[in-house]
Amino acid sequence: MNAASGQPRLPSRRHAAAGLMCLAAVAGAQEEVVVEAVEDAGSASERHLDAEELRDLPTRSADQILRQMPGLHLSAHGGFGKGYQFYLRGFDAAHGGDIAILVEGIPINEVSNVHGAGYIDLFFLPRAVVRGATFTPGSWRTDVGSFGIAGSAELDVGRAWTGGELGLTAGTDASGGVDLVWRPDDAPEGTFAVAEVTGGRGVGESRSWLQARAGGGWQGQVGTTDVKLFALGYDGHFASPGLLRQDDLDSGFVDFHDAYPGSGGGHSSRVLGSVRLTGGGRDATWLAQAYGGWRRLRLDQDFTGYAGDPEHGDATRQRHETVQTGAFTRFTWLPARWADLRGGASLRLDLIDQSIEAIDREGVPFATPWSAQGLQTETGIWGEVDVHPAAWVHLVAGLRGDVYQAATRDGEVALAPAVSPRAHLALHPHDRVDVFAAYGRAHRPLDLQTLTGDDGHVLARSDGVELGIKISPTPFVTLRAAGFGTLVSDERLFDHVQGQYISQGPTRRLGVDAGVSLAPFDALRVDLDGTWTEGRFTQTGRPIPNAPRGLFRATTTLHRLPAGPAFVSAGLSAFLMTARYLPGGFVAAPTGSADLLVAADIARFRLQLQFDNVLGIRWKDNEYMYASHWNPATPPSSLPARHISAGTPFAARLTLGWRF
Repeated sequence: MNAASGQPRLPSRRHAAAGLMCLAAVAGAQEEVVVEAVEDAGSASERHLDAEELRDLPTRSADQILRQMPGLHLSAHGGFGKGYQFYLRGFDAAHGGDIAILVEGIPINEVSNVHGAGYIDLFFLPRAVVRGATFTPGSWRTDVGSFGIAGSAELDVGRAWTGGELGLTAGTDASGGVDLVWRPDDAPEGTFAVAEVTGGRGVGESRSWLQARAGGGWQGQVGTTDVKLFALGYDGHFASPGLLRQDDLDSGFVDFHDAYPGSGGGHSSRVLGSVRLTGGGRDATWLAQAYGGWRRLRLDQDFTGYAGDPEHGDATRQRHETVQTGAFTRFTWLPARWADLRGGASLRLDLIDQSIEAIDREGVPFATPWSAQGLQTETGIWGEVDVHPAAWVHLVAGLRGDVYQAATRDGEVALAPAVSPRAHLALHPHDRVDVFAAYGRAHRPLDLQTLTGDDGHVLARSDGVELGIKISPTPFVTLRAAGFGTLVSDERLFDHVQGQYISQGPTRRLGVDAGVSLAPFDALRVDLDGTWTEGRFTQTGRPIPNAPRGLFRATTTLHRLPAGPAFVSAGLSAFLMTARYLPGGFVAAPTGSADLLVAADIARFRLQLQFDNVLGIRWKDNEYMYASHWNPATPPSSLPARHISAGTPFAARLTLGWRF
């Protein structure tokens, strides 16, 4: 089974497992012997973190766990509550358009979200019940469908520790919170209850938030079938600081952590439930899962002030409501010791109602320039063969077929099929050396906003390759390196002013990804990762704007080091992002920051201190180039101006936890 999620994805298994089963049979064992297989990674860049590793990271929400994915940067220019902006391997994935996110196998990317196709909002997922995470840069996973162009990540739901835990938090950013999580003794990880309430004013203007989460799960046996179900609910309000003009900062018209009047905010709600059945025996396993939910999002935003409408202003209100349901099946069959067959099918339906309203400075709508209602469906089927004829060779080759359909209430209908071959090869010439090669094709699905456009029925396609190596010269040191390339048939860049993707033509990306992991003793781990990508439009040679070329991250965790009556844990995560190309030939400055967590466990109590931006530097989370007009004392101009979003300011939060 997949060590991360318990699903029969089974990227690979060593010959040692099959050999042990054969030895047991030869020895005349009367009972069935089942040996848990050891998975190989599918590429040099793939990474898995378990619950203990996740607990030591300085993260405030489930979204921030994704920062541990090699080559990925998250930008929070919309405040604590709006979905993050994703940059991965030279892709400006906006709010999720080119990275697939799964929660317990459920696709989380929102098709045709009014704020951008693929929108990802993980604030509904309580941090305390994320029991594992698997990060996969690249598009070689056959079981991943829409949006997995630059990579994919899967978060697993459950509680790793038994008993209950109550936490009380207070912070220097005028924040506070209470969380309660419980798993009965002797119950599986899928049985839990959780409730969280958190809120704060934040540092600076328009940075307040208030969030509530609750949910529960149950896992058990019904006959020979394993049953796992959960339900989660979330409601959150947040303010958004938006962006500031650099020349307004230079002149002193605004301060670094200020916000323009009416910069925005929003309200996000979600309910998600799932039922999973798994079963099978030694030679075959199966999974069937159904899920459903409701989602509502309201975003008020203004990026341009009075540039477009001097009388009312340019503020808009985006509304999005979705009823989502779906199901998928997966199976694994071992016809021989040297081969596995895997496959599955999926169906997803999204009933969508969305609109964009023009609002005045009091937040009152006065026009509705765009609205759409429709149904989008995705039907997929995939299969792959996993062969390992020798202990040092492992090949997985698969094919995925998808059919995307979108239909609006006005009668616009589009149907687009897609075929995606994918494969990866792992060679183990030495116990301490692994060599990888991977290829994958992926597609962006249809979008209601582009359905009526000239190319609205054509799927953007990507083809990606990766060659990598992983070396472990000692048990305490692991080195990895990979080269990758991606061709995209039609680059669609997200325009924050227009609030939609704009077609730009074909592109190619070439890059390298490297890292070193050090574990000098059991309690300490150090991970250093670096990714460099050169992206160009293939027809003109111009650089692809917005996405970073170089991204470097250092993560250090210390896990339960004995110190007298206490066990001390700590986590430090720092990143550096190099200069980025911006539209119009402009360049964004390099930037970086660091977060820190320190915790002490004494008997049943846990004392935790977490620091955002522990160095207290003023760093720019993002930069954009476009025309705006905010200062009424200056004449308007149609020339593009540099806009910045302030990075997370320094803040410290103290949490007192009690285990019962």
